[in-house]
Amino acid sequence: TNGQLQLENEALRDKVKILSHRIEAQQSLTHSNNENDGAAKVSSGETIITVGVGGKIGKRFFSKEISHGLGLGNVAVTAGLALDSEGEECVYGSGEIFDEDKKSVSAEFAVKVNHRTGTFIIGIRLLQTSPVYEIPVKWTAYRSAEETTKGKEKKLIIDCSARTVQAMESVYFSVKFVNMEETDIVWSVENEKSGTINDNGYYTAPNTPGVYEVRAKCRYDDSITASAFIVVKE
Repeated sequence: TNGQLQLENEALRDKVKILSHRIEAQQSLTHSNNENDGAAKVSSGETIITVGVGGKIGKRFFSKEISHGLGLGNVAVTAGLALDSEGEECVYGSGEIFDEDKKSVSAEFAVKVNHRTGTFIIGIRLLQTSPVYEIPVKWTAYRSAEETTKGKEKKLIIDCSARTVQAMESVYFSVKFVNMEETDIVWSVENEKSGTINDNGYYTAPNTPGVYEVRAKCRYDDSITASAFIVVKE
């Protein structure tokens, strides 16, 4: 019937509108990633959460999984209600505080962030029956300077095929370079009773059983060091 066709057309228009909002949200994803890796990073965007006609009080709705684009690790994300299509006004926190604004949807917002995947999901719970079919939500993700540099520091990892040797036995130590180019290494032991090690990482255990420390540092940067322990048996 004509009534059914009208309802179907309205549903199709709603679907097209939702899809267009999603495309716009993807396009509006912005990253202020400073070229300096030690700087804080921020990204923002907008998504649409569909609540249907007359969403009821207390009912919860969720966005699709969204990538904030700031990489893995600890990232904080906030979400708020966009009051207009231009994004000039946005309410973060409880919408009840601004309930005198008729444009505002009364809802609680929460964000669940997955630090392992670099994504998040926005959830809302209606505090009043929703007068709208869909809710535009603006989000902002923030990664602190400390978190930005975390995992990018230069370091050495000492590797050895054997962690236990006999007295006077010899083994080779090597290093893995993390977030840095390979460079010359200076090897050393804790003291003269700890055995000996040459420039190639060839270690000879002392004749006294015990636990001894082997150290490595970059020849051109004394701040990059590592140590490992080896057990010498009789």
